[in-house]
Amino acid sequence: MYQLLRKRLAGKKGFTLIELIIVIAIIAILAVVLIPRFTGFTRSAREKSVLSDARNILMALEAIDADGRWPDSGVPSNAEVIDFLGKEFKGTLTISGKGTNGGASFTYYRDIRGQRYTAECIDGTLQETVSVAAVPAGGGPVGGEGEGEG
Repeated sequence: MYQLLRKRLAGKKGFTLIELIIVIAIIAILAVVLIPRFTGFTRSAREKSVLSDARNILMALEAIDADGRWPDSGVPSNAEVIDFLGKEFKGTLTISGKGTNGGASFTYYRDIRGQRYTAECIDGTLQETVSVAAVPAGGGPVGGEGEGEG
């Protein structure tokens, strides 16, 4: 049996060039199909992360208001919000004040890998969509978080 197998394989030395080109072409086609799908997942994850941070900030602002620590004239400082959150947030927060219904209004953005993800809260209602744009030239600190995001 061994001798028979050896005779059959004696003339073959490996893959032909055509076989290798076909394998490389199949791998390239799979990459073209799958890479855009993965980038969609990472963008969605970044948007959800910014939205989650904005929800936490809204809850902190509501707690400040319920505690009676909202300044009569003006807005709470970012340090007060961080104090209520118990941790620092990675983006930039701009508090506008209270809306007509008494809810907090603010804008929160985070720069990740050249993209600015912005969440907005108007009068205590957090907008459920996050706008994404390129970071403006010289437009503030870039998060540059090396969170393995591609």
